Amino acid sequence: MRRFHITLTGMALFLGAVALVGVSPSSAASNGPRPKQPISRNFDDGDGIPGLEIGYGDFSAQCQTYIGGANPYQPFTTSVNVISGDKVNVGAGVNQGCYAPQNETTIAVNPANPNNLVAGSNDYRDCCVVSGTSLRNDGSGWAYTSMDGGRTWANIKLPGLGSSGDPNGVFKKVTSVGDPAISFGKNNTVYYANIAFNRVDNSDVIVVSVSHDGGLTWGQPVLVANSGGAVYFNDKVWVGANPANGEAYISWTRFKDNPQIGYVESPIVVSRTSDYGTTWSSWTGVSGPYRYNQGSVPIVGNDGTVYISFEGAVAADNYNDYNIVAKSTDRGATWTQTVVSRNTDENFPTYGGRGVLTGYHFRTNTFPALTIDRVTGRLHMAWADNRLGNSTTTNVQVYTQSSADGLAWTTPVRVTSGNSDRIYPWVAANGGKVVISYYTTEYATGLQLDMAASVSTDGGATFGAARRLTEESSDPFIQFAGGAFIGDYTGIAMGSDNVAHAIWTDFRGNPGVNLPGQDAVTASIS
Repeated sequence: MRRFHITLTGMALFLGAVALVGVSPSSAASNGPRPKQPISRNFDDGDGIPGLEIGYGDFSAQCQTYIGGANPYQPFTTSVNVISGDKVNVGAGVNQGCYAPQNETTIAVNPANPNNLVAGSNDYRDCCVVSGTSLRNDGSGWAYTSMDGGRTWANIKLPGLGSSGDPNGVFKKVTSVGDPAISFGKNNTVYYANIAFNRVDNSDVIVVSVSHDGGLTWGQPVLVANSGGAVYFNDKVWVGANPANGEAYISWTRFKDNPQIGYVESPIVVSRTSDYGTTWSSWTGVSGPYRYNQGSVPIVGNDGTVYISFEGAVAADNYNDYNIVAKSTDRGATWTQTVVSRNTDENFPTYGGRGVLTGYHFRTNTFPALTIDRVTGRLHMAWADNRLGNSTTTNVQVYTQSSADGLAWTTPVRVTSGNSDRIYPWVAANGGKVVISYYTTEYATGLQLDMAASVSTDGGATFGAARRLTEESSDPFIQFAGGAFIGDYTGIAMGSDNVAHAIWTDFRGNPGVNLPGQDAVTASIS
């Protein structure tokens, strides 16, 4: 979910673990040069599309063509649909009459119990919030918890959030919830971070819900940060926990907007807890001289060092994008930034002002995913960019790098091959085994998608052939104004048993149970 969104098909960052020779950060005024691709401002909710402020209007959704009919897809055999008790969208607009969508997935594994998984997504099964002149389903907080290694899942609503949350609570104004991120800490503690916002006046907050029993029960949400009014908006929150104690870090992008000229900057900031999420510190800056950023992921190293990856840029380098990792050895008080690698995302085709794959309508994000191998202590990063394509056609591939200390990074390794597009990768690692999952077009006929994964058994130096995780290709145009929104990321996590669990937005619905739509689906990879 985004109010402000940097179109990362044209924001700037860097190549390899190298310094940017001859490039100095810019302190350009807010009316200075602009990134090469348009950066959307806060679209008011006139478009009426929950979770998508992109100005397409109330297009009909393909899922509506199946109402009263049958699901054309085959039942799942290896994939598992984690959604239970799904509801039909009763409000007016783009998804009216369709089953509620779930997209933008995240997942974590209990370090003390590999059978205990907790996942989440943007989940639109709650009704209703005011949107323009009508009522609509909108996002609320849901945890999907498994105690049997992902074979079965319980759907648990986070208390106090969303339009059906506590109407007298401190978060009653921010009725829309999204950008889920989950991390396991010590003693079965689970941190579930979200942004919560109001679609009418753009006010928003960063909140975290905490479970102390592996995701079976949850406390009331805790406020981490306010937006500070109409000038600022908090976006793309992520959380990383220390498995050795009660410490965790939440990072996010703090978009600044000028009502007269629009977007000004988007630094990465972070807040810390030392008491298992009961209280959180004031935020501190992470991105240093990089002013134009998005997509942060915090990771706590085995020695307590904190790393935060993000996609960032400076004006002096023509807003070219790079993968950057910030490092803190003093629990987030101060940060140093290392430019890791180029992220070529300025040459995507566009649709509605957003970078897209050739022929598709959903926006593509290229920010890097970051994880740590708890056995080896190495960091692993994965991302997808279009360095092999151009502004007419795409050849988006997945790349990876690793580092022992967040400073010296290996040369980028291309994980995928061929001309099929791959997007939204996420990465997991344990004991020298690295698994990267991603959407792919390689199995599809026409404009369809599958989920696949590539596995390395040598610490990420080489990867085997792709493993298809979906049994059948499916149509991403199914919901949200002709397929204009499928979420902005997927997830994968690996337990101490070396079983990885991928989660993604699938478009088949739940064949045999309900009609085609967006559902959160998992698969296990041994």
